[in-house]
Parts: sequence; structure tokens; C-alpha cells
Amino acid sequence: MPLIGLSILLSGAASLLILLGQPVWGGVTASASALLQAGAAATGAPSDRSRLLWGAAGPLADAAVLAPVAWMHRESDPGVAALALITLGVCLVASYERARGVALGYRIAPMWSLRLVRQVAVAAGVIAGGAALAATLWIALVLATVSLVSRAAAVATQPARARPAQPEPSPSPETPPAVPSSDAGRA
Repeated sequence: MPLIGLSILLSGAASLLILLGQPVWGGVTASASALLQAGAAATGAPSDRSRLLWGAAGPLADAAVLAPVAWMHRESDPGVAALALITLGVCLVASYERARGVALGYRIAPMWSLRLVRQVAVAAGVIAGGAALAATLWIALVLATVSLVSRAAAVATQPARARPAQPEPSPSPETPPAVPSSDAGRA
């Protein structure tokens, strides 16, 4: 759990550094955050709290880097800003898809190595800037889409989870029985 906590703090620091116009330090900090997440995933999540934090660290790290990139490039390069927001959206949907699938009882692999590559690619693009940033955002978008599609396929190929039948609600004793309308016989 300490690795995940530190990773979340570093994600926040990366966001702040990018917004303060320090993309090199922001990218280095974001890379360190991604590596800590991978280290935490490799060591396993012994408790429910650790699994919850690990599940939240990825989307937080994505938002902490991609949202400031979009903000900082909103006027100078609207294409990069839009690409960062689209990538963020796909990353968040992929995370939601995994969380929802697991909550419904489906087996979905966490894909932490793909997350690591995606986050480090974006961090490298933030460090390099210019055309390299756009290229790494495209790479991150493709990797996020791979996560999204593979998780959807994982759910689609597993048998549907049976839901227990819900009983019909019984009428409440306070509710009077329905009285047939006297207009029913008139036509």
C-alpha cells in the first residue's frame, strides 16, 4: 500500500509540475508514479484496501497527466489538447469497464503492464514535447483502446452471470385492494 500511496502523491505532483510549465519534471514524476504502480501490482495486493487504491491509482495518474496536457495545449495546439482528452476518456471508460465487470463477477485481467507502457509513453511525450507528444498520445490512445476492447471481449466470451430471481413485491397492508371501476360495464 505505501507504493500506491506514493504513486498517487507523485501523480498529483506531476499534474502540478505540468501546469506550472515544468514538463520535463512533470514527465519524470509521472514516470516514477507509473513505475511505482507497476511495482505495487507485481508485489500483489494483500488487502481489499490495497486493491481499491491500486484500481484508483491508474485513472488518477491518467487524469493527472492527460488533463494538464490538454489544458496547457488548449490554445497553442488544440489537436494535442483534443487527443489528450479523447485518450483520457478511453482510459477512464476502460477502467470503469474493468471495475464494473469484476463487480458483476466476470474474470478480467488487470493488464498492469499495458497500463505501465501507456503511462510511460505519455510521460516520455510530455518530456520530449512537440511532435513526440502527439505521437505518444496516439500510442496511448491505441493502448487504451486495446484495453477497452480486450476487456469487452473478456466479458463477452464468459457465460452470462445468472441473477437471482426477484420476488414480486407483496401488497402492503396499508394499501387498499384495487376496486374495479364502475365505468367498466358501460360502453
